[in-house]
Amino acid sequence: MAKSFPVPDHYILLCAGRYAATLADHQKADASERQRLQQRLEYLLESGKLEAKLERRRRKHQIASDLWTSVRDRAPLQREISNAEAEAIRHYYAIPPIPLVDDLSGVELLSLGELFAGWAQEPCRHDPRTMIELLGWSDGMRTLAHAVGETYEPPPPARGAAMPILKFLATKKPDRTDSNNPEPDDSTSDLPLMTHLTEEPSRLDPLASWEQHLTDLRALPDSIARRLSIQRAEEIVSERRRQRDV
Repeated sequence: MAKSFPVPDHYILLCAGRYAATLADHQKADASERQRLQQRLEYLLESGKLEAKLERRRRKHQIASDLWTSVRDRAPLQREISNAEAEAIRHYYAIPPIPLVDDLSGVELLSLGELFAGWAQEPCRHDPRTMIELLGWSDGMRTLAHAVGETYEPPPPARGAAMPILKFLATKKPDRTDSNNPEPDDSTSDLPLMTHLTEEPSRLDPLASWEQHLTDLRALPDSIARRLSIQRAEEIVSERRRQRDV
C-alpha cells in the first residue's frame, strides 16, 4: 500500500485550526483556566510560524537559482519565465500567513484574498513578479481563512493600538475616498495605496523583531500603506521599550 503524505500546508493549517478552537475555549473559560489556554495559544502560534519557515525553505529550492534573488528581494524579474517557473514562485508566496490569525477575522482574510486577486489583474500597475506575488498572497489568505473558519474572530486588540495595515485594507475600500470622507487627504492624494507587501511580526514577537520590521518599512518606497505601517510599528516598539525598561 502506497504511503500517503500530508499536503504541503498541512501542519501550518493544523496549527491555525487548533489556534482558532483554543481561542474559542479561552473566551469561555474562567480565570484559572485562561492562563493555561493562553500558553497553548502562544505555543500554537509559534509552532505554526516555525512550520511556515520550514515550508518557505523547502519551496525556495523549487525556484530556479537565477530567479531566487528577484523573489527574495521582491524585485522585477530579469528574464522571461515559463508557466512552471511562475507556478513555483506563486507557490512560494502562497504559504498561509499564520501570524495574521492574531489580527484578522475569517471574513477579513477572505476579503484580502479577493482584494489581492483583483490587484493581480492590473498589469498596467504591476510588474509580472508582483502580479505573481499578489496571486500567491491571495491563495494563502483564502487557505488560512478556510482553516480558521469564516466566523473566526481574532483576540481583541490592546487598548489604543493602531489598526494593522492588512486589517485596514480588508475593511476599507481600495481607494482613498469613501462616503464618510469624500475628499482625499492632501498629504496622501498623490501616493500609491501600496508599493510592497510586508509580513508584519505577530504581537507575541520580541522587541528586536519589531525594530527590524520598522527598519525594513522605512526603507520601502513611500505609500499610504507604508505610512500606516510605520505608525503602528513605532507605537508597538515604543510600548515594548517601556515594558522592557520597567
